[in-house]
Amino acid sequence: MPNAENKIDDARKKTQSTPLRFPRDGSIENQSTMITLTEYKRGNPKDPPQLINFTSIFLPLPASGLEDNISLQYEDVPLGAAIGGLLSPGKNLASKIAGAALEYGRNALTTAAGIAGDAISPGLGAQAQNATNQGLGVATNPNMSLTFNGVDLRNHNFTWRLIAKSIQESLEIENIINTLKLNALPRKIVGAGFTLSYPAIVMLSFFPTNLIKISELGCFILSITVKYDGDGYPVFFKGEKPVIVDLSISLRERAILTADDYDKTQFIGS
Repeated sequence: MPNAENKIDDARKKTQSTPLRFPRDGSIENQSTMITLTEYKRGNPKDPPQLINFTSIFLPLPASGLEDNISLQYEDVPLGAAIGGLLSPGKNLASKIAGAALEYGRNALTTAAGIAGDAISPGLGAQAQNATNQGLGVATNPNMSLTFNGVDLRNHNFTWRLIAKSIQESLEIENIINTLKLNALPRKIVGAGFTLSYPAIVMLSFFPTNLIKISELGCFILSITVKYDGDGYPVFFKGEKPVIVDLSISLRERAILTADDYDKTQFIGS
């Protein structure tokens, strides 16, 4: 009797040779989404995945979620009065050093007052220093700067409304959904107890080309949501196959984008 792993392999082989597509009439060739699902193979993390036992799915462009965004991480860092003065633009080195010396002198005065305040009453040092600053009519310049911490991995949330014009198209929608679920979920590794393999990697392409740039390392599927109730009530063909299906897929890219990814892009007019 075939085990679950063999069933998965058989299902993949059935869809590998012929891409799944909706609608089936080829009317979306110039404006479409190509989803390629391929087995996860461990290799050099910097290399794009090899397309092994892959399945291709063609859908229209998403009804929602077709957004391109990048998010970078920066952190505010106080440089301090003296260091900030040395780094500030528009002054020569001599004036910067002189300004730093004055700042050190003022800080020494206010710090001495703070120490005295601590000696008088623990916990009042900061208050004493603030009082001294008020008396002098000055305030410490924090000289804030930014430190770069990295680039966020991107999430994508796409939604399609798939309306079948025939029971054959409804069956194709069903095949697409089952193929996505089959590849989004891990396998049980036979003989390895509760160990699970990595799910398949998703490669995304949009036409027109370069509409949204996705990492060459692809994505993992975070969630799949399927709604069969249309605009509030379900409609079925004979044989209980749905007419309207809302399909939502949430994905997370496996690697960040860098400037190198856009160096490879052909810009308009170049």
